[in-house]
Amino acid sequence: MIRMRPFHKMSYSELQNAYLQELVAAKAVVFNDEDVLDTTKRSRKNKTSNTLKLLEMSGDKYKKLKNFLFSEGEIDREKLRKLLVGPRNMPASLGGDSAYDLRQYFEGIIEEVGIVEESPEDKVCKKIFKYGALNYKKSCQKESTAYWLQRQLGVKVCPYCNRMYTTTLFGEDKIRPDFDHFYPESKYPYLAVSLFNLIPSCSMCNKRKSDKAEVIYENEENKNLSIIYPYDESFDEPQRGISFRMIPEKKEVLMGQSDAFTIELHPQKYSNQLEFNNTGGVIAKTDVKTRFEHKIKSYLVGKEKDAAEKESQFWDRAEASIELLLIEEFYNEHKDEVRALLRNHYQYNQDSIELIMKTILKVRHPYAAEQEMKLLARDMLYFAFLQHGEWGKSPLNKLKSDILDQLDEIENTSIDS
Repeated sequence: MIRMRPFHKMSYSELQNAYLQELVAAKAVVFNDEDVLDTTKRSRKNKTSNTLKLLEMSGDKYKKLKNFLFSEGEIDREKLRKLLVGPRNMPASLGGDSAYDLRQYFEGIIEEVGIVEESPEDKVCKKIFKYGALNYKKSCQKESTAYWLQRQLGVKVCPYCNRMYTTTLFGEDKIRPDFDHFYPESKYPYLAVSLFNLIPSCSMCNKRKSDKAEVIYENEENKNLSIIYPYDESFDEPQRGISFRMIPEKKEVLMGQSDAFTIELHPQKYSNQLEFNNTGGVIAKTDVKTRFEHKIKSYLVGKEKDAAEKESQFWDRAEASIELLLIEEFYNEHKDEVRALLRNHYQYNQDSIELIMKTILKVRHPYAAEQEMKLLARDMLYFAFLQHGEWGKSPLNKLKSDILDQLDEIENTSIDS
């Protein structure tokens, strides 16, 4: 739902190199240290050659993986690094100059290696890529690799739902959120410790997504659908944002005096009518597919085939995410939060924002521009982080921001009494 922004402590390359060091320290991959770290220092150990023998002895199931990692018996260090921490050049989806995104990099590997479904008696990949080792603290480490990675990524709220904190506690009573394998271990065990395949998430989303969902799952029409990958995409992509909308059944809802409303997700760009029934009647709920189809169809007309296909895939992934992770069902359990926001909005008008700007913020931020001051005042008034880049600081920020945008629309729209 919201994009992950992991590079607040380290740059892309620094995180990659530090994670490789962690994998070596945790003994999480069975390759010689110099092959993982891509150094000239030679090791006396022969883990890499033992891995090659293990793959060769394990038959056709692992033939593609062997061919991916080895060429004429020699390890391909560049491909090993790519599998563990991604491409050297930062992908476009993370702000780099490359023409590809992280999903394309993963799918390129999967195309070469394929699905590897290991049985309980046959766990070759799990012997080579040891996800369990990320959870153990070694004598040379202050904390386990899993805790270290959570700290570096700094993900405070589940990126799949923006509903639950992903808090990590250190020390004697340490606890951390789940790591979801976006490409699951059950089919891609060779991606078990891949840096950008580990998504900090809440237990509900991790359980709902599960291995059965993969990143691709079969819906009732037996159509394979992918879900949103939070390193590459979000519900707020430029020019095609998907926003929460409150669908009220009566006007008292807007004063925070009634919970007679539902919460739905709509394509913001194509929402050219206010979703409000001022007659007091119940609004018929439409399914996600219907809402998306009738609002984006005109946008795809006239686009070149490749561009139109890319757009359609994004909306398919968004729809799949909403349905698979039960986003709307869960968010309709947060009506109290919306009612509190509606009450604040009804009771405190523009004068309240002006007062905050002239008193508190003028002292704290004397050189801030007026628009910046208004945004800060709005955050203070509604006890939230409403600016797009700050949604990951606490739960439900996207919901609150979207509903407030809708209220702004309502104020600028003539509603017959």
